[in-house]
Parts: sequence; structure tokens; C-alpha cells
Amino acid sequence: QDKSGMGCMLYRIAYSATLASVVLSIVVAGVPARKLAQSDTPSPPKSDDSKPWWMYVVIPVISAVVGWFTNVLALQMTFYPLEFTPSFLAFTQIPEQPIGWLVLFGWQGIIPSKAPKMAEIVTRLMTTKLIDVQEVFGRLDPKLLAQDLKAGMETSMEKVIDEVMMQEAKGTWQAAPSHVKKEVVNLALSRSADFTAGLIKEMQVNIYEVLDMIGMNRRLAKERKEKIVQIFQEVGAEEFTFIEHSGFYFGFLFGLLQTLIYAFYDAVWVLPAAGFIVGFATNYLALLLIFKPVQPKRLCGLYTLHGAFLKRQQHVSAHFAQLLGDLFVNAEHMWFEILNGKKKEEFRAMFRKYAFKFADQEMGVAKILLKAVIGDEAINRVMKCGVEALLNEFGNIIPFGYKYTDKALDIKNTLEYQLKKLPPADFEGVLHPAFEEDEFKLIVVGGALGACAGLLQEFVLFGDLLW
Repeated sequence: QDKSGMGCMLYRIAYSATLASVVLSIVVAGVPARKLAQSDTPSPPKSDDSKPWWMYVVIPVISAVVGWFTNVLALQMTFYPLEFTPSFLAFTQIPEQPIGWLVLFGWQGIIPSKAPKMAEIVTRLMTTKLIDVQEVFGRLDPKLLAQDLKAGMETSMEKVIDEVMMQEAKGTWQAAPSHVKKEVVNLALSRSADFTAGLIKEMQVNIYEVLDMIGMNRRLAKERKEKIVQIFQEVGAEEFTFIEHSGFYFGFLFGLLQTLIYAFYDAVWVLPAAGFIVGFATNYLALLLIFKPVQPKRLCGLYTLHGAFLKRQQHVSAHFAQLLGDLFVNAEHMWFEILNGKKKEEFRAMFRKYAFKFADQEMGVAKILLKAVIGDEAINRVMKCGVEALLNEFGNIIPFGYKYTDKALDIKNTLEYQLKKLPPADFEGVLHPAFEEDEFKLIVVGGALGACAGLLQEFVLFGDLLW
């Protein structure tokens, strides 16, 4: 919450500074026109004789601070605010974009604004290059899972049978002694393990028909934007520190060049233009060096150039797999998606088909006798009622199997192992989506803020912005 508040504050600073840079740029653009109106001949560039030496020392220092600040701000604008700010202009926001159609009036962090899309990108990477969903679900032992679900079945079966009997044979059921009711429940429970094990086998064969991994993670990302932000922040922590620090170093180097140019040509537009270049270039270089080059390259035989994020593939893989398993791809979320997600009707249809088949097999000859006594219609009505009652109760039964499911699927270790084996070009796709589509927006914001700083330098330090 504190980080989100800081992000909102920095957004307001960026917003104010960007507007200020636009206004000051208009003012600066008007200075030459006013000068020409006052004199027939334009004034030559100002002589540096009037400038004290310390001003030239300050220029690279300010340039370094500008480089650092624009990079820090770019990162904050990547993560925050979590929701579109200001909220009263949220209706102007372009879907899955950090800006609205009013452009300057409103911002949402790039990652929160694109959280579902980024979750889809990561999920596609995971399901096409890291894990085979059917193979992973094949690790479940139906009998062991059924054993864990037995406690849930015991709790729910009495409720299911009572519901069915009260609907189909209320008088008889109410008059039945308690030991008879208990015997009916125990009879049903004695076959529940076989029923559950068979149902799990059906699911393993048809897992793609009942589980939508992309839909699950898109939904979770939309509901839990702060978790997506947490994943990217923790996985890319060292790279983001590199971005912040590199802004200072690159800014200082550009500032030295800026000082040299200004010493010989100190026109009023030089510092703002140089400020734009510093802000633009420091953001660009910092983002570039995180992911490029993809493959290690020796520089003059002395130094190996390799994307900062890609260098840490072994360490990052473990952390990313842990976070992904804890926050998104786990038994609780997958079972919720199966029971309530986009493909819930497919699951319910599969459940009904299997349950009727199981009931037919269990009843055997008894079904023929019952038909003769109460008729097909009554039997089908009772079976349908029982299946629907158990289906509706299944969501309360399945949590008893979360622990075993997580252990058997072993998602975290599988992801870690496969991530470590990924080629660098594929591994880049773990973090790069956070910046890829909106890199240019961040770079331009850095340039705009650099230009604003240059204008302030000219006005505050040199005092001749409006000469």
C-alpha cells in the first residue's frame, strides 16, 4: 500500500513536470521571436566570459541526477499506480493501456494496466516451453487423492443423501430410524473412493477440456494486480537497481559532453535539448542493457557483454518458479478454475456423464428390479437429483485434496528445472514483457523530464531564460 502511494505521488510529480516542460518549451520558443521584435539583427550566442566556472562543474552533476531520477521515475511508472489515476477520469482509459484518450490526463502503471495480458504471455511460455499440463496432472494418483477427499466426502455425503431423499421420498425418509439413515450414508461412502478415483482419471484424460490455464491466470492477474507487480519486482530486483544506478552514471557522462558543448555555444535551447537527450538516452540504454545482448559477447577480448537479466538465469529461475507457484499456479486456483471458470460447464457435463455411468454399473441387476417397482422415470429422477446434489457439493469436498495435489504436481520444482534449461532468447520473455510494448513511452517521459530539468537549469542557474 505504501509503495502504491509512493507510485501515485511520483506519477503526480511526473505529470506536473511534463506539463511544466511543455509550458516552458513554449516560453523558450517565444524568446527568439521577442528578441527579433526588439532588434533587427539577432543577438549572437552569449559569451561564456560572464559565466562563473562552478556552473560548468554543476552541469554534469545535475545531468547525473536527472538521469537517475528519470530512470527511477520510469520504474515507478511501470509499477504504479495500481489503478488509473485520477480515478474520476478512469472512463477515459484505453483498455489494457496505461493512458487514456486524454493522453496527459491520467496514468496507470504499465504492469497493472496490462496484468491480464502479461499473465497470458507468461502462461503461454509456461504451457508451451516449460510444462505439459496433461503430463503434470498425470502425476496424480487417483486412489491417493480419493483417500484425502474421503474426509470431505464423509462431511458432504450425509447432506447430499438427506437433500435427495427429502425431495424424492420425504415422508419415508422422515419416518426412517436414524440407524437406517446412517446405514444408507455408510453404503454410499463405501463406494465414494472408487467414484472419486474414477472421476480423477476422467479429468486426467480430458484436462484440456476442463481447465483453462490462460483464462485462470488472466482472471487472477486482473483481480490481484499487486501480485503481478510483486512477481516482476522481486524477480527483476537487481535489474531495476541497475536501471536506477546506470541512470546516474550515464547521465554524468552525457553531462560532460553537454558541458563541453555549452562552453562553446550557450544558446538558450542547448540545456533543454541536452536534458531531453540525457533523459531519453539513459532510459534507453538502461533498458537495452538488461536484455541485450541475448547471447554473451566478448568485447575486445577483455569483457563479456550479456544482458543483466539473462546473466542471472539460474538464480532468477528458482525465485520466479517459487512466486508463480505460490501466487498463481497451485491446486487451490486450478481447482477453482475447473469448478467455476470458463470451462466449468464442460466439467459439469463430464461429471454428470461419469456419475450416471458409475451409478448404472453399481446398481447392476438392482436397477432392473427397481424399474419394475417404481419405473424408469422415478429412477432417473432420483439419480439426476443425487448427481446434481453431489456436483454442487463437490466444491466443498475438493479442498481436502489441495495439499496432496500440490505435492504430486510438483509445479514449482518442475518450473524451476525447465526455466534453467531455457535458451536465453526464450528466457528473456519472462521479464521483458513488462517493458517491451511500452518502452518507448517510458523513454519519451524520461526525455520530457530531462528537457524540463534543462529549462530549469537555464532559468535558475544561469538566470537568463527570459533575457
